[in-house]
Amino acid sequence: MDSGSGDYYLPDNPDRLLDTRKSTGSTGPVPANGTVTLSVPQCVSGSGASQVTAPADAIALNLTVTAPASGGYLTAYPDQTTAPTASNVNFTPNETVPHMVVVKVGADGKVELHNSSPGTVQLVADLEGCYSTTLGDAFVPVTPYRALDTRTGLGQNNVDDDIPMPVPGYGNANWDSYGSAPDGSTAFQGSAAVLNVTITQPKSGGVITAYPLGSQRPLASNLNFGPGETVPNLVMVDAPGFGVALYNGSNGTADLIVDVYGYFS
Repeated sequence: MDSGSGDYYLPDNPDRLLDTRKSTGSTGPVPANGTVTLSVPQCVSGSGASQVTAPADAIALNLTVTAPASGGYLTAYPDQTTAPTASNVNFTPNETVPHMVVVKVGADGKVELHNSSPGTVQLVADLEGCYSTTLGDAFVPVTPYRALDTRTGLGQNNVDDDIPMPVPGYGNANWDSYGSAPDGSTAFQGSAAVLNVTITQPKSGGVITAYPLGSQRPLASNLNFGPGETVPNLVMVDAPGFGVALYNGSNGTADLIVDVYGYFS
């Protein structure tokens, strides 16, 4: 039942808030059993004279752990609170693991990222969007359906869906995503899409970046993978007109699968 309370979601063109490898947001790797504090920007809608801002009650982050010295897990939680008995990203030594996280923001506008392992880790955090009481859209769930499968050509060809079209190295997936509203409407008015994106059969290691179709590709990633790996991750991406670009940041071809779970409108 709709309680009449809660927050709306406002997508952001992915923005890298933290990269401990490059001293972005923090300097050096997170120590064993250590914590890094992440300052959260306000939700921003519009630009110029029409720009409106609001405090973020929660944020959607894509968190990536890389180069962990030991196995363990990462926990995201509001600043100025006690770390919960929970985990967001689990990893083994030397793994690179991405995971989508929605986390409440502390009263001081910050979140904590705690490394529960006996070794150091490098962390990357890409802001995908924010939740507030005044800005954004409500979530509309749909019965999950497969919108793209480059192994078969599903979603890639207007005439024939049985011609495989892998994503080229350093190129975008050929995906007819624009206008294909998940609720069946002909004029999609939503602000963001909620997808499960899976990479499989990559020839080389790299990253996948999801971003609004027609916009400049951001310095961000949603999936990290090695040669031959199959890696899924939840993706919440700004998608005006349900237009989504999927970039293969590797020098080899790869196959992508996209399952749609809902949208914000």
